[in-house]
Amino acid sequence: MKHFACMLLVALGLLAAAGRPNAGFQDPARAGAQEDSAASDSTLYTVTAASLRSSIEEGERVVYLEGGVRIDHATTTITSVRGKHYPLRRYIVLQDSVRVVDGTAVMKSDVGEYFGLTNTLVLAGRVRFADRGWKARCDRAKYDRDRRVAVLTGNLSAQDSTRTMYADTIVYDRDREIADATGRVVIIDDVEDYSLAGNHARFDRIRKLAVVDVRPILTFDLKSEEHGTVTSRIMRFDVDRKIGIAEGEVQMAKGETRATCDSATIYDDDGRAELSGDPRATNGRSSMSGKRMILWYNKNEVERIVLPETGRLAESPKPGSPWTEDSWIEGDSV
Repeated sequence: MKHFACMLLVALGLLAAAGRPNAGFQDPARAGAQEDSAASDSTLYTVTAASLRSSIEEGERVVYLEGGVRIDHATTTITSVRGKHYPLRRYIVLQDSVRVVDGTAVMKSDVGEYFGLTNTLVLAGRVRFADRGWKARCDRAKYDRDRRVAVLTGNLSAQDSTRTMYADTIVYDRDREIADATGRVVIIDDVEDYSLAGNHARFDRIRKLAVVDVRPILTFDLKSEEHGTVTSRIMRFDVDRKIGIAEGEVQMAKGETRATCDSATIYDDDGRAELSGDPRATNGRSSMSGKRMILWYNKNEVERIVLPETGRLAESPKPGSPWTEDSWIEGDSV
């Protein structure tokens, strides 16, 4: 009798987890057949543990899992120390040292919940997420197995090579390898010496392209005495080529030089910025304007400004000078 009761308890813990929500419990003698069918039915999963204890709570069967808890569902394996399984709802609560492996992705947390009906996993506590060189830390993660998309929130930071991204929320698409960040977004590259901030950013790991389209601010030469800054309506940064493109109401500052234009392309390796769309620059009493403008800069200041096409260079009078009008010069190139 004790042997039969033990078999019945194990069968209820495994088969009810794999059964559909409205299905009744299988006879223990059919346990092997039900598990074998998982190979052809991707909706089935299995739950195992060192110890299982079944009870009825508020009219619902609950299976308590103790020691070596493991869930296997297609390509995903979930393990923890303890858990509670609600077979009819296909809902599992996971506790202590939760670890999830789904293909190349590895997730860890203090606690978790698995929703078998929607193939969704929720992790909380000290959450760690890693996938093909991309690593993240946060307080909460929701992972959709069908879409292969993770939503990360709470004390969030993510790393990829030399870059670190901070944000309120990151939605990471594993198939496209795109991180979409919202809230207070900051991308910092300590090696390349720049930061990119804004309220919405998208980083494409395959194309190595970062886009900030809500209040973007690019700060470069972080380690120098005089940082350079660029603001605009939208900003793109090509990580491999180290080229930044700012568009719409562009404003630049480096040392004592200030510049405005409609569009700017920054070649960080060359220390060069090319401005177009009514570019204008000032430095003290001097000002420049033209059709196009090229700024050459070093770590501390703008070294020179070139107007390769039609341009105008002007200088306002010194304080106390008898001259009241600006002196200026115009030409095809200045």
